Amino acid sequence: LRNDRHQAVIKVGQQNIPYQGFPNVRMDMVGDDSWFANISTKSQFDWGILETRAYHEDARHKMNFLKDKGGESGRTMPMDTHGINQGLMVKANIDITDKHLLTVGSEYQRYRLNDWWDPIGTDPMKMMQGSGPFWNIFEGKRDRLDVFTEWEARWNAQWLTQVGIRVGGVEMDTGDVMDYGKLTPEATAFNNTKHKRTDVNIDWTALARYTFNDMQTYEFGVARKTRSPSLYER
Repeated sequence: LRNDRHQAVIKVGQQNIPYQGFPNVRMDMVGDDSWFANISTKSQFDWGILETRAYHEDARHKMNFLKDKGGESGRTMPMDTHGINQGLMVKANIDITDKHLLTVGSEYQRYRLNDWWDPIGTDPMKMMQGSGPFWNIFEGKRDRLDVFTEWEARWNAQWLTQVGIRVGGVEMDTGDVMDYGKLTPEATAFNNTKHKRTDVNIDWTALARYTFNDMQTYEFGVARKTRSPSLYER
């Protein structure tokens, strides 16, 4: 949808993969269902351009053995994952002058994850059996909020500089875990630790570009980049 100064793009999609065998590894993928929806806008104003984006992603992933590995004849090891990813981004490109462009914005991401393995029987003395699932990640949470700004200057036909900074906070948490309904020493040790963690990340970059002629361009830059771990890594 668009007119002379505004544009909106809406995308919705669904994916279904019933199975996918892997001959070179032990497990197979026996199901993968996902869908997404996002909307992005871009608007032109007298002062510059405003961009926004909002999205939702939902994925359910299953692993087990297919028939060629004995999956339908009693051999089973179900592994399930369900993740939801949502976010919002707002960015403004402000024309300070015809030579100077200021970009400011903010981005938010909300991620939720469950990762579990259903038992293959009820005997707690046997492997992969018990009264409940093996909870690898239970109600995992990862929320990220960033603010950023960048200044681009075209000093003349030869020189361009860019300076930017991004400050972000990442908050992560998860629930208690269990080993097929049992509290093993490993599960108890994890459950007794503090689960909630908060990171503050500061990134910056500085770049200078010199255009010597139509055939030669030189860039000089320095940057600092940081990344918080994923739920699995943490």
